[in-house]
Amino acid sequence: MKVRTGFVSNSSSQSFIIRGIEINKKTLAKLWGITKEDIVASAKYNNSIEDEKELVQSNLDRALMDELSDNKYKLDVSDVSNVFDNDCSSDTCLVGEELDKHGDWQDGEIFKIPRPSHEQDINLVEKLKKANIETTEDKLDTYVRYVSNDNF
Repeated sequence: MKVRTGFVSNSSSQSFIIRGIEINKKTLAKLWGITKEDIVASAKYNNSIEDEKELVQSNLDRALMDELSDNKYKLDVSDVSNVFDNDCSSDTCLVGEELDKHGDWQDGEIFKIPRPSHEQDINLVEKLKKANIETTEDKLDTYVRYVSNDNF
């Protein structure tokens, strides 16, 4: 499982091909049983924010990562924010499975992304259901982000 949130200076950690769904982070936290108290508790390291609402909003990503850290869902999650935007936060994230390991991608190169089989999509829908995310095969999409080293 890979969790990608916010701005990461290593471009390979920002590049991905994920088959899955886009979901609101607050909705995902609710589905996973993450409470406001859990988010505040995971924000112990950040004592500079006094407003609880701001504290919860700014630490939602960390709470989701903490939930994923035990790898019980065996899913990949990526933030959908623009890595070149100064505000690297987004209200949504992608949840699914990484389709391709992208270690040798080059700028300008064309990649063929094989269409997942019907069986692969059914398996992914089942994994998402185990993570309390109800969806169907027709709601799955393929998301691609490529960030080259030249951009950092």
